[in-house]
Amino acid sequence: MLGTNFKKWKEHVIIVLGCMDLDYALREDHPPDLISASTAEQRAAMKNGSGPIA
Repeated sequence: MLGTNFKKWKEHVIIVLGCMDLDYALREDHPPDLISASTAEQRAAMKNGSGPIA
């Protein structure tokens, strides 16, 4: 990968990750940070890595 072909490389990587169903982090927004008003259920979900619960 050179500086001149990064865009093409990125497209190929996204295609490969999509085919492998590993592109979730590229498609989804970062979950919101926990705040003092977050419930125990939301905190447990974030700690376990299952994501936020709306």
